[in-house]
Amino acid sequence: RLARAVLPVARHLPPAWLLPMVRGGLLRGYADHERGIHSVAHYVRPFGGAEGRDALVRHLIELDAADTTAIASRLKEVERPTAIVWGEDDPFLPAGIARRLRDAIPGSTLDIIPGARHFTPEETPRRIGDALTSLLRR
Repeated sequence: RLARAVLPVARHLPPAWLLPMVRGGLLRGYADHERGIHSVAHYVRPFGGAEGRDALVRHLIELDAADTTAIASRLKEVERPTAIVWGEDDPFLPAGIARRLRDAIPGSTLDIIPGARHFTPEETPRRIGDALTSLLRR
């Protein structure tokens, strides 16, 4: 929401003003704050200059839920084994979305990781690996 609110002026802001907002937003996706600080520093590095800021703005413009909504009715057509792994405390995409995906994709499995947030592959790699191993065995 913050990203959408800032978009009209974001391309005119100095990157030094914009990046702290991006950092703060992304940090919300981590249960482990120290890991988040380290990872987010890497993620935002390319957006430090004017060209990076412009690329970030283009990326934010492309974050449109309409694209996802447009394919929702086709999820029932998925014929491949599907594993959905989700952080229980994801601040960006609530676990209810994961449940809706599971219900919409025939035969899919759902693993909601307690205490995990958005960046589950980074913070809970063993759980992700277990889900992938199980998926590959199906």
